[in-house]
Parts: sequence; C-alpha cells; structure tokens
Amino acid sequence: MPRPIPVEEMVRQFKGHHRNSHIFRIDNFSLFGKYQIQEIESSIFDIGGHKWKLVLFPNGNANDNGKDHVSLYLGIQDSESRPSNWQVRLGYQLFLLNQFRQDWRMEQGNVVFNASNQKRGFSRLMAAADFLNPNRGYLVDGCSLFGVKILGMNDTKAGTAECFTLVEKPPNNVFSWKMMKFSALNRSSEYTSDEFVIGDRKLKIRIFPQGTTAPDKLAVYLRGVGLKNNTTPKAKCYTRFRLRVLDKIKGKHVAHSYTFWFPVEPGGHGSQGFMPLKDLANPSNYVVNDTLYVEVEVDVISTTKYC
Repeated sequence: MPRPIPVEEMVRQFKGHHRNSHIFRIDNFSLFGKYQIQEIESSIFDIGGHKWKLVLFPNGNANDNGKDHVSLYLGIQDSESRPSNWQVRLGYQLFLLNQFRQDWRMEQGNVVFNASNQKRGFSRLMAAADFLNPNRGYLVDGCSLFGVKILGMNDTKAGTAECFTLVEKPPNNVFSWKMMKFSALNRSSEYTSDEFVIGDRKLKIRIFPQGTTAPDKLAVYLRGVGLKNNTTPKAKCYTRFRLRVLDKIKGKHVAHSYTFWFPVEPGGHGSQGFMPLKDLANPSNYVVNDTLYVEVEVDVISTTKYC
C-alpha cells in the first residue's frame, strides 16, 4: 500500500497540527540490524522551557521487559544545572506514526522527573512483528516516524522534527595525514592533524608518539571536534571506522577497527597501544623519508538533520 502523501509532507502537517511535539524520523532502518545497533538517541530538543531527548531501542529494551518489542523513552536533560530538589511534573505521549493513514500508535503517561527519575517511557510501544510488517504502515521503505508530545505546558511552540540516517561509505570517507620530520617530534607531546569533515562531523586524527599509559607504544585516536555548522542538531554520531599506520614499502599496514558514538562535545576513540614504537625505529617500513603516514577510513556514519 503506498503512502497517501509523501513522508516530508506528513511530517510538515504533523508539526503544524501538534504543538509541543518532536518527531524522530529514522531512515535506513534495516542497517540497525546489520550493524547490531541496540540503542539510538535523538538530538537534544527544547519544549516548554526544558531540554529533552528520545531514546529508542529498535530491538526492544531487554532490561525493561521489552524483548521482541520496540521500546521508546523520553529523557530530561541538563539535570546537573538544576538545584538538588528539582522536579518537573507533566503528561506526555510517545508515539509511532502510521504512514498509510492519518493515525498513530500512542502510549500516554504522567511523570514527575527528578534527580533519581530522568527517563520514562514504554518498553513495549509496539510488538516487533507488527512494526516490521510492511503492510502495517509503521516501517515503510526503511523509514519510521517516532515522536513525543508534551501535555499541559503553558509555554507552547510549534512542533519540530529531525531525521537520523546511517550512511554507508559516505563521501570523502578516507583522510590521510603525513607526519613529516617524524624523528624530530617531541615524543612526550601530542599532535593533531588538520581538521576534516565526514558526514556532519568535524574530525581530527590525534597521535601521541610515546603513547599515553603505554610509553613503548604509539597511541592513535580519531577525535570529534564539532559539528559541520551551527544549524546541525546537537546529536551523538554513530561511526564505524578504521585507523591505519601505512607500510609504504610492503603494504602491510597496521590497522584497527572501532565502533563509537561520538558525543556532542569533543571526544574520541582509538588505541593507547596502537603499535610498538620499536617498529617505527630506523630502518622502518612505516617511517619513510622521515615521514609517518596515518589514515582513517569511515565505513558508516550517522547524520542528523532538521526536517
């Protein structure tokens, strides 16, 4: 059964009709299973003077009796900036939009958020079999539309929406860095590459020539240093990537693979013991003409955009 209207128009209409709402659109849903992604977070969004995020378990939250279901939760943010006795009382609806008809699968609740209760939702929003059934209209062409509506807020605002997508082999997914005059580098210092962009993320390669906690090892990391522009939603970024130190003589590169959710704030991932420093001693296949070649290749990255 085809959609009665395009999904972009469906999102636009919902935002116009439902104030204090936020839609979490997800594309390429099948890739979550392919890469065994168990939990996805939305960006941080504002409703009623508070900051929120949605947390989705596409395969169910087994720790909350959600096996074989889709689980969805609402989490309040910025708790560290609140007084110790803070609380926020409200009603809310978590929903899953049907793309074949003007309908939504909705669960409603009331909650008092406080320091010990910062996330609330439904571990059994929908049975996985129903959600995955292409005839039901909740997952269409790899696209699903989750969301939240906050109830009883005096401070109302128009609905908002974001689109989360996993991208395989994104454009310009390989970045190479030549560390020239390698023998002259201060072994106890830290060095970073020029900034480059893959997907929505500004990234840098980060190297400690004498390791961090392992002084006889080279430490290599990929570090997220920001978002591509200020209009990008502040969201975590799922990334599968490989770091390599290149063997320019025999092609026997030293490579390690990683999976990491880059946070909104600067942060990174890699290895403190990437390879033994003795392998970089002269003569070396890895330091050629006093230059070390380091490379990152991103296989999968998530992008988040307003829609």
